[in-house]
Amino acid sequence: MSFALVTLEDLLQWANTGQQNPAAVTPFATEIINGLSQALYWAIGRTPPMLTEPTSFTETYNGSGSDTLYLLNAPIISVESVTVGPIAFPASSGYGQAGYFVQQDGKSIALRSGAVSGYPFPAQYGWGRQGYKFDRGRGNVVVSYTAGYEECPADIYLAVLKQGAIYLNKRLREDLASSVIPQTGQNNYRAWAMQPEVREMLVPYTRTAMTNIFGAA
Repeated sequence: MSFALVTLEDLLQWANTGQQNPAAVTPFATEIINGLSQALYWAIGRTPPMLTEPTSFTETYNGSGSDTLYLLNAPIISVESVTVGPIAFPASSGYGQAGYFVQQDGKSIALRSGAVSGYPFPAQYGWGRQGYKFDRGRGNVVVSYTAGYEECPADIYLAVLKQGAIYLNKRLREDLASSVIPQTGQNNYRAWAMQPEVREMLVPYTRTAMTNIFGAA
């Protein structure tokens, strides 16, 4: 299955391969697009094909006792279901209506308590003095939701074009650090695997997680 993030035509035009034989260049360009797209998904910790179309996920989490849960994929478009233990939480339609809702950051969901304490969830499934919680447990929280983009974000598209053009034009000098041109001088080539500006474009889409730098409690 292909999760190409850019079109073949756009990459060939960006790489300025007009003077090359299209029939000879196309197979390499196609492989570069597919390989680079897959590598980019891996690098930012996202799941295909969510950068080009909304994608459905069903994920299992450990309940932490908090009222907030960060999901693996963002931006969250919609949430279809949230289950904590045997209890299926409804969606909250607004303040004062018990249930779950997507927070403004588009990365997390939260539980909102209702106007009547304890309803409709029994106390043993998360109700406390501070409101509803994702009750503590191993694999007791299951969330089904949809996340992603309707089309590839413009900066990601540009990043793949820029890096893809380098790979396409570099294929005839693999592992070549420099070359001497008689009576002219010397060509030196960059050593990095990915352009710094391309890496910067990926930062906003890279999945991150909070870690305890002091070790386990």
